[in-house]
Amino acid sequence: MSMLGFFPWTTVAAPVSVGPFRLVPHRVGNSLEAEPRLVDAILAPYQEPGGGPVESATLVRVAGRAHTGDLDEEEQTRIYQLADAVAFAVLSRRGFFEVGPYWNRDQLAFVLRRFTGNDPRALQMVARRRDGRRWLAHGIGTFRTTRPAHAPRPPTLELDAPLAAALLAAFAAPGGTSIRASVAAFLAANGDGDGISTGEELHLMVLAFEQLLGPPGEGELPQRLLALLDPFVSRARAPRRLSTLQRLEASVELGTPPSSSIVEAWARDLLRARRGAPPGGGRSASYWPREAHLLVGAHLFPAAVLARLASAGLRPITEADRKPLLACAYLASLRNPFARRRSLAARNPHLWSRALEVAGRHLARIQLAEVLERSRRS
Repeated sequence: MSMLGFFPWTTVAAPVSVGPFRLVPHRVGNSLEAEPRLVDAILAPYQEPGGGPVESATLVRVAGRAHTGDLDEEEQTRIYQLADAVAFAVLSRRGFFEVGPYWNRDQLAFVLRRFTGNDPRALQMVARRRDGRRWLAHGIGTFRTTRPAHAPRPPTLELDAPLAAALLAAFAAPGGTSIRASVAAFLAANGDGDGISTGEELHLMVLAFEQLLGPPGEGELPQRLLALLDPFVSRARAPRRLSTLQRLEASVELGTPPSSSIVEAWARDLLRARRGAPPGGGRSASYWPREAHLLVGAHLFPAAVLARLASAGLRPITEADRKPLLACAYLASLRNPFARRRSLAARNPHLWSRALEVAGRHLARIQLAEVLERSRRS
């Protein structure tokens, strides 16, 4: 049996290595890679909305193997882990409320095609079932997969390969099962398709945090998240909104001590949003709506993964990481992260962008203070 792993809806700018794997751009009909006709035949059923064929894709090759070489069970598991690591590395760097490209999980869909047959135009492909595997014959032109309409084909993919490699190493390290499960839940909550509700996405987001931070437990998640991020967000300004949330907590969480930071308060509200409205009806006790939690969580979860990788010694926190980490406190304090500023002169009127700007300016002051402190010590 032969196999080919590929990302059909996106193309890397140039060959890049991630651990024992190599991601290679493939141009249909114009590729210098080995077996171009066979690869073109396998990609032929993948088409754009409207019926046009894909013009390029990203192939995944195990070091020392051909593109269509057979893989054992362990190698297949690792290549799926690579796909999750690549998708997370891309989504962790995406921007919101920007003019540039937007990424979601479905654009980064990965396929491991198992096939056999002498004619590359008519392949025998295996279907996995709970009761075993079945070989299905697909003649020429009978098999088609269309790119989801909500996942426009993005520009050339610029991958943060060191981050993907660090995450791949975390998956293989002791205790890596929980971090892989957390990343899988996060990716499932960021597909943007119509096949899942916001309630299900919110549940997956909470599951992602629970798996990342340790054993599940609603009373533990906020404190664990705060402990993980506190070294980076403790120097952020305490927002006035924290007192509002503390009053809400006093009314709906009787006997529970108030949150000590906005990140902890946000996490506690995330759990209340997951519980939803009380059984007898009425309004949910959460401060933020589900959509707001999903947006803020799309920033806080990747930040928490960066902190987890650093604590495990797999990837140190870089200077470029410090602003996204510090910004967690400012983004979590937005009452409505979708709101826009009233000023018509603002270059980017979204409050989300404003919070990032404030975090950047505050970080610059922190860095200046660190430089002055080092100069005094020397």
